[in-house]
Amino acid sequence: NVLVKDEKTLYVLKPDGQVEGKFPAKTLQHPVAMCIDRKGRLMITDWMTGCVHVFNMDGVEVKKFINNLEAPAYITTSPAGNSIVLSDWKQNIIRMYDEQGRTTWQYTGSAETNSRLNHPYGVCADRFGHVLIADNWNNRIHMLNGDGSFMHYLLTKDDGLNFPQALATDSKGRLVVAEIQGQIKIYQYIA
Repeated sequence: NVLVKDEKTLYVLKPDGQVEGKFPAKTLQHPVAMCIDRKGRLMITDWMTGCVHVFNMDGVEVKKFINNLEAPAYITTSPAGNSIVLSDWKQNIIRMYDEQGRTTWQYTGSAETNSRLNHPYGVCADRFGHVLIADNWNNRIHMLNGDGSFMHYLLTKDDGLNFPQALATDSKGRLVVAEIQGQIKIYQYIA
């Protein structure tokens, strides 16, 4: 099955695309984004409560933690799988948290290029240990090491990037970018 978000409701879809029902998460007020951790748990950010809610696949909440972000948005597990990475588009910051909810590092932009994040949205981690960030209003994808240090801009407006919103990687070294106007682009970034 597939879990999709429409405004404030999470729906469970069958493989044929038909709605099976709503995800039974009564504690969520305004879910924003979700990911699955290495333990098979569903992690969902809630903008209104400022929490990350952790559910098992039956919809039972097993854990939650309040983070220190103003607008927790997109979420991914860390490259090692033992932490989570969250974006906050209001504070223009990316933070990594350990399993207890403590901040392990934060990123606001590249000191090397003297450039700050401007509405960071999508975050993802790849199997090579990188964290990728959709820097929406700057039309860039940042590539970080697993410790949060800046490596380089992976893609920019010069590469045809236009307001990147969400990111995902696959096992073949490809990056899938969903842009704010609905365009989906796939880039080969690691051979």
